[in-house]
Amino acid sequence: MPVEIELKLLIKPEHVPMLQRQPLFMQASRAVSRKLYSVYFDAPEFELWQAGISLRLRRKGRRWIQTVKSGGSAAAGLHIRNESEVEIATAVPDFSAIADPEVAAHFVSKRLHSRIKPLIVTEITRKSCILTPADGVAIEASIDRGVIRCGKATE
Repeated sequence: MPVEIELKLLIKPEHVPMLQRQPLFMQASRAVSRKLYSVYFDAPEFELWQAGISLRLRRKGRRWIQTVKSGGSAAAGLHIRNESEVEIATAVPDFSAIADPEVAAHFVSKRLHSRIKPLIVTEITRKSCILTPADGVAIEASIDRGVIRCGKATE
């Protein structure tokens, strides 16, 4: 199973132009923008989250990509975890498409299936470029702007 390593940082919107003027960003590949619509699923008592699992569906054009992240660690914005992605037919989670047996074991309960619901929806515009701080090193840098909805709450 592939391992994802992410460093997530928070920056005030008014500071983004200053960041983009830094030499590393000025030398980066041309930035590409894309719209991301994602739905995060869990049971009302956050059983998946408590087990260290996230289940997301992301729309890519007319397709849906199911992503399951598990294990690993998160500290000071650095996230290292197992990640599995698979294209599925509809905007409903496909538990049979979870390939990792250890993770799939969390989804065998039909009771859990009936309780898993969409809890968080994100609508993000992601602007990404490739930074090359040294020979042989490539880092994808992305700036996300958008909306996160959970029930009636919006951020």
